[in-house]
Amino acid sequence: MSEYIPLIINSLLGGGALSAILFFRSRQRKENAHASLAESEAIKGFATEWREIAEERERKIVEKDAKIDALYCNITEWRDRYNSLNEKCQTTLLERQAADYKVCNKRGCAEREPQTGF
Repeated sequence: MSEYIPLIINSLLGGGALSAILFFRSRQRKENAHASLAESEAIKGFATEWREIAEERERKIVEKDAKIDALYCNITEWRDRYNSLNEKCQTTLLERQAADYKVCNKRGCAEREPQTGF
């Protein structure tokens, strides 16, 4: 019987070591799976955050483009108004110059228009 004791101890220890190795490997696979899941969740979070940033930037660009378009319309209106007033001013200046040219400084001139009686 005493000769079987080392055999029993060896078989228990040998089987225990094998089960410990198998248990360690399954635990390692489980930890790797959890780590992989956590990493994919972190990547998903980063992707969501970057997508939100990109959408916000795109919205701001669209708003700026709309504001720029409105300002260009405003500038066009002011340019048109300036050009019409400038044209009116130039026309008035030409009429004044023509009137200054037609002024007769002689008193009692018959060709004076309108006749003022001088």
